[in-house]
Amino acid sequence: MSTSSTAASSNTIHRIAFLTHRTDMTQQIWAGMVKVLNRNGRFVLARNNLDENALDSIRSWNPSVVIAHISSERSAQVAQKLGIPVINTSGILNHPPFPTVTLNNRLTGEMAADHLLSKKHTHFAYIGNKVHGYSESRYQGFRTRIEMAGYQVERWPEHIPGIGMRSPEAFIDRAKALRSWLLDMPSPVGIMVVDDYRAISFIEHLRILDESLLSRICMVSGHHSAIPFSPSISGVEQRELLWGKKVGEMVIRIALEDRKVPSLTEVDPAGVVEQESSAGISTDDREVLHAARYIRQFVHMGINVKDVVENGLGLGRRALERRFQNVMGYTILEEIQRARMDRARKLLREGEGNLQDVALQSGFTDHKHLQRVFTEREGVTPGAYRKSQGPY
Repeated sequence: MSTSSTAASSNTIHRIAFLTHRTDMTQQIWAGMVKVLNRNGRFVLARNNLDENALDSIRSWNPSVVIAHISSERSAQVAQKLGIPVINTSGILNHPPFPTVTLNNRLTGEMAADHLLSKKHTHFAYIGNKVHGYSESRYQGFRTRIEMAGYQVERWPEHIPGIGMRSPEAFIDRAKALRSWLLDMPSPVGIMVVDDYRAISFIEHLRILDESLLSRICMVSGHHSAIPFSPSISGVEQRELLWGKKVGEMVIRIALEDRKVPSLTEVDPAGVVEQESSAGISTDDREVLHAARYIRQFVHMGINVKDVVENGLGLGRRALERRFQNVMGYTILEEIQRARMDRARKLLREGEGNLQDVALQSGFTDHKHLQRVFTEREGVTPGAYRKSQGPY
C-alpha cells in the first residue's frame, strides 16, 4: 500500500451503530463508549432500535461496527442479517453468536450473598428469571456462596413482571402467591432479586396486600440504581461507564486495528451499596432496625447519634446505644461513619462533583473532614481512590 493510501486509510471516519432501547443502564454504556471513541476522533455514532423493520436504515448508515443489546434469539438473528461486525452488550443469551461485553454476573451473585450473610441471616431466597442467562449466573453465584456457608436457597419459580394496568386480577393473584411463598419461609429471610426493576415490583406486590410483609425480608438487588423508591433498595453497583469503555476499546480493535477480539469480556461490579432494604441485621429488635434504616436514609443530611435517638421509637440514648451495640456488633456512631463512607465511595466511583460536593452529599462537614476520615479508613486519599476506580 502506498504512503498516501495508508494515510487516507488511517484518517477514515468510521460510522458506528448503537442498537438498543434507551434505559438508564444503556445510557451509561453509551457515555463510557463515547468518551473512549471521541478521544480517537475518527468515529461517528448513531442510535436505533434493533428490529427487522430497521435493517434497511441500518445498512444505509453503513456502519463499520454494530453495538447491540441482544435480548433474544430473534434479535440475534436480525443482527446476523446485517453482515457487519457486531458487539453484544447483553448477558441475556447463554451463548450469543457475537463477541460480548457484559457484567460479571456470577460475581454479582456472590457479592449479594456475602452482604446478606454478613447480616447474620440463616434463611435465603432468590427471585429472577430462569430464561435469562445473566439471571441464572447471578443465581448460581448467590446459591453457591450461600451453600458454602451451610444454608439453602429457596427460589421463586416465576418471573415477576412490573405492575401494569391491563390485568389487575393477574397482579393480585401473583401478589397472593408471593405472600404465601414468603409466609412459608422462616422470618426474616435474606432475598436477592435479580435487578432493581424486579426488586421494586416485588415490594409493590407485597405492599398492595400487606405492608407488614416488608418487615420479614432483608433484600439486595443484583443491579443498584438511582431509581427513587421507598424503602431505598440495596444493590450491587455495576460499573456501566467501565462497561462502555470496554466496548469502545473493542470497537477500536475491530475498526482501526482489524484485530480479533475476545468472545467474552466481563466487567466486575464495584460492590454492594447498602440502603434501607438491607439495613440492620437479622434481629427481632424493632428499635435497632429502625435506627439502622434511619441512618442509611438520612446519612447525607449530616445526622449524628442524637438525631438517631430523637427519631427513634422512644428508647433513651443509653438503652438504644447498648442494644444497638449488642445487635450490630458496633456503635451507632460507627454505623453513621460506615454509611458516610459507603456513600462517599459510591459518589467517588461515579466521578461526578468535586470533593466538597462529595463531602456534603455524604454527611461530612466539608472536604477536609472527608479527606481526613477517608484517608484514615481507606489508606488512600479520596482523589487517589476516584482515579483508581474510574473507568478511564
